[in-house]
Amino acid sequence: ATAVRNLLDNAIRYSDPRTRVSVGVSVDPSDSDLVRIAVVDQGIGISKEDQERVFERFFRVDKARSRVTGGTGLGLSIVKHVAADHGGTVELWSTPGRGSTFTLVLPRLRVDDGAATIADLLTAARSEQEEGQGPATTFALLPEKGRTHS
Repeated sequence: ATAVRNLLDNAIRYSDPRTRVSVGVSVDPSDSDLVRIAVVDQGIGISKEDQERVFERFFRVDKARSRVTGGTGLGLSIVKHVAADHGGTVELWSTPGRGSTFTLVLPRLRVDDGAATIADLLTAARSEQEEGQGPATTFALLPEKGRTHS
């Protein structure tokens, strides 16, 4: 939860309030034992040079902008370490001026009631959005092949 929260916080912080932040969850198409959680924004984006360093502790893309938006420069470093601690990785795609996609790739946790937990999380996030406390957020849960939820 910490890694996803940090990714969402960054996506919201570095995006215009009129844009959309999306979260997608899917089983990795090349390895069904992995889950991909993608946080997509239409924010400021990150240059190729900075993409190599954004997961370093205390690294800030734009020092002047960071003072305005807050933060410590630890969020993405924490994301990387949380992913690694769970046997996963984090991927980054970004284009300056167009936005970024951060994707957590984690070993799949198989629990019978996992769908309810995810549904509860999504319901809470949508409630915040409807109450005007959160940005426009789209959540997409992609079903497993051959499995339906009732």
